[in-house]
Amino acid sequence: TTTTTTTDRQSVGTVVALLLCLGFISTEVVHKILSYFVLHQNNGKYPVDSGFLVIAGEMTKLLFSFGMLVRESGGQLRHLSLRFAVPAALYVINNNLYLLALNFVKPSMWVLLIQSRIVLTAVVYRLFLQRSISNLRWVCVVLLTLGVILSNMKGDMSGMSVPVVALILGMVASAISVFTGIFVELQLKTHPSSFYEQQVQMYFFGVLASLLVWAATTEGSVLQLFSRTSTQLVALPTGQLVSVLMMIAITGGGGLLVASILKLLDNLAKIFSSAISIALITFLTEWLFPSEVQPGLPIVLGAIIIIVSSFSYARDNVGCDVW
Repeated sequence: TTTTTTTDRQSVGTVVALLLCLGFISTEVVHKILSYFVLHQNNGKYPVDSGFLVIAGEMTKLLFSFGMLVRESGGQLRHLSLRFAVPAALYVINNNLYLLALNFVKPSMWVLLIQSRIVLTAVVYRLFLQRSISNLRWVCVVLLTLGVILSNMKGDMSGMSVPVVALILGMVASAISVFTGIFVELQLKTHPSSFYEQQVQMYFFGVLASLLVWAATTEGSVLQLFSRTSTQLVALPTGQLVSVLMMIAITGGGGLLVASILKLLDNLAKIFSSAISIALITFLTEWLFPSEVQPGLPIVLGAIIIIVSSFSYARDNVGCDVW
């Protein structure tokens, strides 16, 4: 018997679901590769304040969402809610954790450190939201976690070490990610406001939270910070400037794709899409920015497991052998 909850998927066509997931995968891969390219060109440091990148991404999402809301209803906000301040603040924290973590580990290692969120999300769905998950899908969730870990392993792991601070950041980011994802999904599916009303409110609070974090962690006033960052941007070589601007634009588009997936599908669809992007990011970072240890069989095996588990999960019917 399948239990109906407020987190159940909406009735959307296979093509729509596929396009949403493919769009999300593409933005994740391009954003991570661009961010590491910028770091790679600047001896492991961002050429502009990382807090500015977070703010610019949130502002891009807000402007696009407001533009769509103007087309939809003339820009009127009919259902205001402070609940959207919660995920906005948590997203900002996680974005800053990611940027901070890149100072200690590569993008491929970071995604390895946060993979406890896969199983944790499924557990939350089952125990707290009463979402029915078939036995096959539980197997797929566990295999997906294994595949992601393998896809981020080097051929020789004997000399691998991860800074303690990166491990702590990974655990914190995983817990925040699960809570935020479930909370946002519930809001998007149950709040009476339209999709773009929800997005405008979420990103408005996101911009405010980003500004507060930036102002609290950086010397000088906000105007001085913007002035200094503008000077840094103008001084960048053309290739790096284009990469930074593309990162900001992709952050905006990616945020709206994530929201669409959560509203029309669910967090597990987003997680499996993320896993596929993880395999692609791992291959591309090792190919474009090769490390001293070359990738070996674990990466290939991990990628195969990710693809097989994702396909099996998507094909499975929830209604049989449900735990």
